[in-house]
Amino acid sequence: MKSTPCQKAFNNGQAWRRTQRKTHSMPFSRYKIVETGERWSDYPTELRNIGLCAGGDTSACSSLRHCGQEDKSTWVKHLPESMLEDFSRNCVEVLYALHGDGVTQPAIDALELMVRAQVPRLISLGDDMRG
Repeated sequence: MKSTPCQKAFNNGQAWRRTQRKTHSMPFSRYKIVETGERWSDYPTELRNIGLCAGGDTSACSSLRHCGQEDKSTWVKHLPESMLEDFSRNCVEVLYALHGDGVTQPAIDALELMVRAQVPRLISLGDDMRG
């Protein structure tokens, strides 16, 4: 696969987690996946506020949580990489530890296959979003 900013971000997240696993094993991981989903849950509102702020809505500008008025375009431009790095580090690379949350190994294996099959499509989507 061609190296793109989104592919590099995914690889960075993967490398980070794999390095961590060598010295810090995870007895369970559901909390990491949930934590990532919760962090992402306000992104649609943030993107809406960025659009409104760019159009001059001052209340939307003051509602920005992830970036300031000055750096909103930078935040949006790098959002796909940020999300893919997060996804790799805190979702894909922690699936192995779901056994600590009571998930059976066959279910973990099936989930991991399903998730990893979607990675190329998600990277491509991220690259398309970057434009």
